[in-house]
Amino acid sequence: MRTTSMVAGAAVFLIALAALVSPTAHAQQPTLTGDVPTNGGVALVTYSGGSVQGVATAAATEGCSLVSVWSTSGGEMIGHIVGAPDFVNTEFAGLYPSDIPPATPLLIVCASGSGPGPSPTPSATPGAGAARLLVLDEDAIDNGLFYRLNPTLGSQNIFPDNPTQFSAAEVNDNRAAEGLRDPLSFFSSRVGQEVSLLSGQTGDEGWFAISCVPARWLPGGSGDECLSGAERTQAMDAFRAGSISQDNLDEVPDVRPLRARGLTELEGQTVCAVVYDSDVSVNYEDSSPFTEGNLQGENYGIVAFTVLDVVRLAQFSSSSLPEVQVRIADAGQACANLAVFDAPIPPSSSEPEDIDPASPSSGYR
Repeated sequence: MRTTSMVAGAAVFLIALAALVSPTAHAQQPTLTGDVPTNGGVALVTYSGGSVQGVATAAATEGCSLVSVWSTSGGEMIGHIVGAPDFVNTEFAGLYPSDIPPATPLLIVCASGSGPGPSPTPSATPGAGAARLLVLDEDAIDNGLFYRLNPTLGSQNIFPDNPTQFSAAEVNDNRAAEGLRDPLSFFSSRVGQEVSLLSGQTGDEGWFAISCVPARWLPGGSGDECLSGAERTQAMDAFRAGSISQDNLDEVPDVRPLRARGLTELEGQTVCAVVYDSDVSVNYEDSSPFTEGNLQGENYGIVAFTVLDVVRLAQFSSSSLPEVQVRIADAGQACANLAVFDAPIPPSSSEPEDIDPASPSSGYR
């Protein structure tokens, strides 16, 4: 597996691009050269030069509502979050104390469903259509793990003798890396199709909700205070982009494993999930926030889908969690507008043993 992170790869690309493009004079109107994602997503572009506001203006003329813009310094990605307090963007302002030079390569993040329009600032409060931010680990999606394409909704489709398993290439296992946020190839090539996925076992779950977005996920931020409003949106965007340092991904407060009740509460919801190469570990505590998770490690990338149904998984172990039936969505669009999922909080790794979505347990906090 590659151990080079997506961020490092993007940094190398930006540095190489900067070396290939010679500076030119400022244009009267700021422009971006490259494929600007008008329906939301991330893109590498070249800026004609000018202020950060000029980036937003140029993006807006292309139909992109700018969420954030990123550049490189010393091989590290440094970002400016649109609409954030000045202290959040101090490092970016120090990198460009006056104007951004002409022909500077930048990584831009656009909000979902931007369309043409003048406002580059995303909403501080995600709308009803926002995707719930989750984490999936090797017990949900992995090389060799079972799935079923085009399942019969409402019925079990995955069985112990299931012949269909993910390949390494389908889940990006052949190029896993810290911070990798490329869509998994199996999902990106099947947008609109339905698939059944596993969800792990009680105590070894495969689906997790990030119910608290900590202040340390903001550039220049610190501590575990749970963010809200625009700051929470900005920090979730940074996690989605893979720009959070590994140090800030340990002991993340309020990472909640999903069992039958939590999974059924996702029915009808759109999900944006970062997929991990290995186990996501959770520690349980007696006081708030009650859980903390380790989100360090290599990723396969990102997936998006709408949860259609959740059914009991029979013929496996007695602690097997349900089969989750989903319709695959375009990750570039769905993951551009995020919200937290206020999932049920299990009191321990073994209780409640909530495995039947038809009769979910009430033994949560």
